[in-house]
Amino acid sequence: MDPLHSGSRGKHPAARPRVAFTSLPSQVLPSRLLRPRLVARVAVLAAVVVAAVPAHAQPSVVAPPPDSVTHFPDVRFTGRVHVQGYYADNGPYATTVGPSSTVFMRRVRLEARGFITPRIAFIVMPSYEQGRSGSVRLLDTYLDFRLTPLKSTENVVVWRVGNEKRPIGRYELTSSNNLPSLERGAGRGLVPAQSNDLFLGNNYLAWDIGTSLIWIGGSGRYSLQAGAYNGVGEASSRDNNDSKAMGGRGTATVWRKLNVGASYYVNNVVATDTTPRRDVAEVDFVWGRAGEPGLYLLGDYMQGQAQTSAGERMRGATLVAAYHVRNPGLRGLYALEPAVMLDVGDPDTRQSDNQAYLVRVAAAAYFARNAHLRVAYEHQTFADIRPSIGAVRTQVTVSW
Repeated sequence: MDPLHSGSRGKHPAARPRVAFTSLPSQVLPSRLLRPRLVARVAVLAAVVVAAVPAHAQPSVVAPPPDSVTHFPDVRFTGRVHVQGYYADNGPYATTVGPSSTVFMRRVRLEARGFITPRIAFIVMPSYEQGRSGSVRLLDTYLDFRLTPLKSTENVVVWRVGNEKRPIGRYELTSSNNLPSLERGAGRGLVPAQSNDLFLGNNYLAWDIGTSLIWIGGSGRYSLQAGAYNGVGEASSRDNNDSKAMGGRGTATVWRKLNVGASYYVNNVVATDTTPRRDVAEVDFVWGRAGEPGLYLLGDYMQGQAQTSAGERMRGATLVAAYHVRNPGLRGLYALEPAVMLDVGDPDTRQSDNQAYLVRVAAAAYFARNAHLRVAYEHQTFADIRPSIGAVRTQVTVSW
């Protein structure tokens, strides 16, 4: 578990919200972007965050080291292994999505995490993902500096620097150790046209190098995060222009297990600083926590501009529902969990026949809290005349 986030991408499966809002200083943004429309969006996000009510205890907080830690630095090791396979009737798309069946190492991650001092925590996470360009990557790799007293729980301020996931998208920020739908987007073997695929492909999601400030209030019931990043993603070894991407996120629990969130982010990945920046706005909610007993329900809606000269307006929505049954009475099983995912991706809202739809029905058998097998049937269809794809996907997930 991330020592500074009690669960956002750690070994214990939990959908932890991350929170943020950021201002967009005029010295960074071109003057033509300081328009009423942009200012209004920032004001709306600020209003959502400021109005956040005390919420569902899902803190992203730098917790003091446990009492058992008496010497520093203190280093712990965790990891995960995800092995995935699929069979898909994707013949018409073989040249772009690959073979109709395969088994591959979806993720192999060995993580070092711990404390340098009681106020300074770190994580280093290399990752191997078979079959992708740059299969060995350095993902979460950052330092967290706690700026408030160790005994304080009502208000905690943390400064982070390094490579982290940009604070955008509820499902994107949910740990891969326990995704009820196996994949956040289409997954290999399907056409990468779903909501997560669109915004990941336009460099709005996932990891980037930069710095952020995190504030946690009310013992973790609500919080804010503001960040500035290079904007080119973790795969690039250097920035490609003088512009910096900026964004933020806010979350709050509004009733019982219902937690809501909103994100806003601006970026320019083109090597010319005069290119207009593109933006994305996102709202989401979650009920419950992934991998915990009872109902888990998550919804995520994103809308933004493509990183192209035309700046097409994209949008996408994801809905995930699961029900976790602990101790089902079957010998050798820790839990059972049926789930369903509904997703739509729209790469250009000006067109009426280019959407992609995905229905994924899954079931998980848990052999232990951190070891399970998932099997899913998925059906991807398109608004135009392209043929649909049916597939069966399975994954063995183990973390420690």
